[in-house]
Amino acid sequence: MLCALGRVFNFCVDLYIDAVNDAGKEIVQLNSALLACEIEPYLMSLRDRNFRIEARPDFARQVFALSDYKKIISDHSILKSASNLDFNRLRNCLNALDVDERRLLPHRNFIMHELVKWRHQVAHGDDPDLSAADLINHSHRAEELLIIVLEIFSDRVARF
Repeated sequence: MLCALGRVFNFCVDLYIDAVNDAGKEIVQLNSALLACEIEPYLMSLRDRNFRIEARPDFARQVFALSDYKKIISDHSILKSASNLDFNRLRNCLNALDVDERRLLPHRNFIMHELVKWRHQVAHGDDPDLSAADLINHSHRAEELLIIVLEIFSDRVARF
């Protein structure tokens, strides 16, 4: 189920980015946090040993110009789940999407101690001990998470 949650989340991110790009509005009007996708290359240039102090004004102009962007054209992996969508990664993705995490907080332990734990065990060749697991309840909770994720993205798109 964790893989399904991550795949659905990433699918929703792709649809959300398409909706942002199709809206024809400046990104800062829709969700200023999305500029994190576009600013990444500029931030990485600061880490370059060859970045000079004299380049700061040009850097500032380039970053300020991003406020006019109407499309996300750079890599938006900052918004997506990694191979496993643990709660910390989910929190980071939601923050980058400017989404309040409160709806998912009640599911934090479920994500961390069932979904992620079981996924790690399977991925590393172990057999998770499911003898004490309530698989019907597990399926219902995973389904509830999928619905919440879909609603979060639907609500975001409906705002514009």
